[in-house]
Formats: sequence, C-alpha cells, structure tokens
Amino acid sequence: MYLHHIVVCLSEHGLGPALPGLGDAGDLTTAGVLDVEVPGAPVLAVEPADLLRAGLECETNLAHHVLLHDLAQLLTVPALDDDAGLHQLARPCQCEHDLAAGVQVLARDNDEVSDETLLGSWEAALPGFPTLGAALLDRYDEPTRRYHDRRHLAEVLAGVQLLGDHAADVVAVQLAAWFHDAVYEVDRTDNEEQSARLAAEQLASAAVHPGVIAEVGRLVRLTATHRPHEQDTNGAVLCDADLAVLASDPRRYAEYTAEVRAEYAALDDATFGSGRAGVLRQLLGLPSLFGTPEGQRHWEEAARRNLRRELAALTA
Repeated sequence: MYLHHIVVCLSEHGLGPALPGLGDAGDLTTAGVLDVEVPGAPVLAVEPADLLRAGLECETNLAHHVLLHDLAQLLTVPALDDDAGLHQLARPCQCEHDLAAGVQVLARDNDEVSDETLLGSWEAALPGFPTLGAALLDRYDEPTRRYHDRRHLAEVLAGVQLLGDHAADVVAVQLAAWFHDAVYEVDRTDNEEQSARLAAEQLASAAVHPGVIAEVGRLVRLTATHRPHEQDTNGAVLCDADLAVLASDPRRYAEYTAEVRAEYAALDDATFGSGRAGVLRQLLGLPSLFGTPEGQRHWEEAARRNLRRELAALTA
C-alpha cells in the first residue's frame, strides 16, 4: 500500500540495510530521531515530501515497525486491496494488529489538516451531501475553539479508521465522530445533547435511515461520559478514538493540555487547575480508559503515564 507519511523503527545502531520497497535507506532525508517515550529502538522520521517525490511503495512487511507519521493524514491513504486496512501493517509474518508496539502517532498543526482531507472523509461516510460536511467543518473552525477543532476531528476520524474492525457499524461511528463536537461551548453542560440533536436534524435532511440516525445520536451522547457497556463495540471505538490523544507522545500531549487551557482562558489558574485535577483523578480512577482490545493493549499505559504527570504538575 502507499503511505504518505511513515517512519521506520530500525536497529539501535543506525539505519542498517536497505529496506524492501524503499531502496537505499541512506538516501532518505531524515527529520530527526524521536526517542522519547517510544518503546524499543529509536524511530527514524522520514520527511513526507521525500516519499511523495520518489513515489515510494511501502510493503506491509518492510520492517519490524511502521509508524503512521501523521494520524490526520491516514484519512487520505488508499489501500491497494479493498479488504486491506491501515491496521494490517504488522511485523513480518504476523497477521494480528500491531497499532502501537514501538509506534507513536504524531499530529500536525491545525492549519495542515486540509479541507480536502476532511471532506473526503465526509464524502466516504455520507456520499452526495458535501454542503452538510462543509457546514460541520465550519463549526470545528469556530474561533473560540483551541482543542475541539478540525485537528481533533481529524484525529478522531483517523482513530475510528484504525479501530474500525471492532465496530458493528463503522459508518455510524464515522458519522458520530463528525457530529460529536459539532456544538461546543466551554460554558455549556449540554454540548453532547445539542450535537446529537443537530445530527438527527441534519441526517434526516439527507434521508439517512432512522435506525442509523438513532445510533449516531446515541454515540454522540455517549461521548459525554466515555463509558460504553462491554458489548457496545460502536461506542468503544468512538470513545477510544476520542480519548486516544491521552496516549500521545509528550510533544502532542503538551500541545493538547495547552489547547484545553486556552479554551478555558476565562478561568484563573487556581480554578482551572482544581477542576482539571478533578478530571484527571476521575480518569485515573477508571478500571480502564479504553474499551477496545487494541486501545487497552496499546494506549492504556501511555495514557495513564501522561495523566499522572499532568496531575503531578498541577498539584506540585
């Protein structure tokens, strides 16, 4: 399959031999070595432009670990086989999912998540209604948003794509991802309810099946608590995708916390810190942050580590 952005986890001693489908590894321009919070060997970042310019094809067994460099850009990566998904990138001779063993997902600045990328995802979920998708995207671009913006939307959509095999109805989950923060004001307590009502109205206008509309509304409301029941596979996928940022590498997690703080700029530091610490304690008190097997296996430990560090900094 073709990847727009990859990094390859190699030996601890450098680039090593050439990789299948990539040619001479020494010819690749590197963006630097990322060795923070990455299990195993350092990770070599390959500039997207170098791959695109060379038109490189990446085989599914090209290396021990393949990192999808920009989570938002997953939305634009095509597969050669309709039955093959991005989650199927794995170690040689393995068929099981390997989302995060030696893998970190890096996200880019909000400005780099293009309309084309996002609206292409909308068209895939609900073909023939581009104006509805554009209107939703305008909501995520509201100037008061700092975290709950198009970057967050792109990350959630890409998370749904990564976890989609676990969902009973992945299209309903994709639509719910689009609507889950369609209404967002920091001083409201009914954002999810209002977003669910907007979803019902907009999807009905597109003649979506009533059963799908009801499921989308249920999923949107579920993001108020992120507590799906054990058999709720759709809910687990959406909630895990929404919370995946908690397992980010330190750079992205720092950006996330700064963005959340900016959304609550009207609060003084003491008030915000107290409220945020309460949220962190609540999250850390959950038996599990993630409901999918993949999320529990690959994101749980990193997310708890990030939450503990943030809580320690707030309460120091």
